[in-house]
Amino acid sequence: RLCRVPCPRVHNTTAMPFYACPTCGERFKKWSVCKAHLELMRHTGKQHECRVDKQSGQLKKHTDLPVSAALSDGAAFWVQLLQQEMAAQEEQVQHRLETWSNEALCQEGLRLHGLEARLHMHDGTLTLRSAAGTRLAYNVFALGDVGIVSHESTSVLALGCVTSVSGSMLQLTLKRGTAIDSALLSPRGGTFRIDKGFQQTPFDRMHSAIQRCDQRSAQKERSQVWDAVLPLLKAPTVVTRCEGSPSSAGECGAPCLGSAVAPMSWLNASQQRAVDATLSLPISLIHGPPGTGKTTVLASAVHAALRQRSGTRVLLLAETNTAVDNLVHAVFKRSSSQLAPGELVRVGACSNSVPPELARCSLLALAKAHASAPELSELKEAMLACEKPSQKRRLWERIQQLELAIQHELIANAAVVATTLIGSGSGIFPPGAAFTMFV
Repeated sequence: RLCRVPCPRVHNTTAMPFYACPTCGERFKKWSVCKAHLELMRHTGKQHECRVDKQSGQLKKHTDLPVSAALSDGAAFWVQLLQQEMAAQEEQVQHRLETWSNEALCQEGLRLHGLEARLHMHDGTLTLRSAAGTRLAYNVFALGDVGIVSHESTSVLALGCVTSVSGSMLQLTLKRGTAIDSALLSPRGGTFRIDKGFQQTPFDRMHSAIQRCDQRSAQKERSQVWDAVLPLLKAPTVVTRCEGSPSSAGECGAPCLGSAVAPMSWLNASQQRAVDATLSLPISLIHGPPGTGKTTVLASAVHAALRQRSGTRVLLLAETNTAVDNLVHAVFKRSSSQLAPGELVRVGACSNSVPPELARCSLLALAKAHASAPELSELKEAMLACEKPSQKRRLWERIQQLELAIQHELIANAAVVATTLIGSGSGIFPPGAAFTMFV
């Protein structure tokens, strides 16, 4: 959706490419700056087919591609949840700036002061460096964070998205249409400070993903994803985070399910209702900002299911091995007393930082302790000592069959199996493997 074309201002047109926004046509020398502009301005919905006029060198747009004008009910409902989450994080940042001391903000790396600013008008970027010419102090700024720039003694001067971070400087892309304060234009504008806002990039990416999913559903003339999910989302089982421990739905504005499971002392009120909903519905979606206890809710739901329902088999899935290890650790912490050795199986490669008790739950470690492990070792030794290729091939096929049989048996006898999404589609799982709960 982006055009990379020669820059007409340079005689050697092949040596100076630039990146163009497909919506407004604005051009950038660096992809990182162009990407920040797209995400900050949300210029990803309307797409254009672009070309360059050979005579004038100007970027022209033609033939608008078809884009859905409105979102379906399911997509609009999910966007509303994203907006509520963004508003909550904005309020959290504002509360932090109003109540925390300057020393606390600097100590946590959320504020940098004593900076000099240089504004680049051609691409709308602002570079901040230490006025003393030293490296920047400790900070937690990352790409995609919203930076709040202000004078040391005045109100906010500009807002921007962090597009470059190093030990000596921060670079922000200002929002298009932002009124430039004269202090930023003056070479002697004094010193500035920058405060860390919320990270807007994940919200923009989730919003874009919702739009793409909705467009794919529209192309099939039926919104299959939302038809399956929306009734569950808009049912009375949707719960909201609330403070304290209200005794009824009227006190917090959220409907209450009733106690599907026994109360758990480590959960707050909204987490307890989420666990109740998870065990009461065929599909549940746990959504919330970082730190609200989503992993705790999932581990508690698995704990309750194992305790209440005999014959429960759980499949834990995540995109990365690190995420799988974190989920397994949370489940093991809550349900270790309910799981006998071999009932928790981690399929795939564990990271080196996992505790020893979790490393013993890996499929490889359990296979080494299996009753057929000595036979497998003997077959491997025989294959190494064998000189005939045909016989070595038969031994290798026997080893493969025995290893797969051991893995199938371990997974079939496990109550909880954890792996990545890709690993769940491998041949390690026995044909017809059935689970009663998927996380």
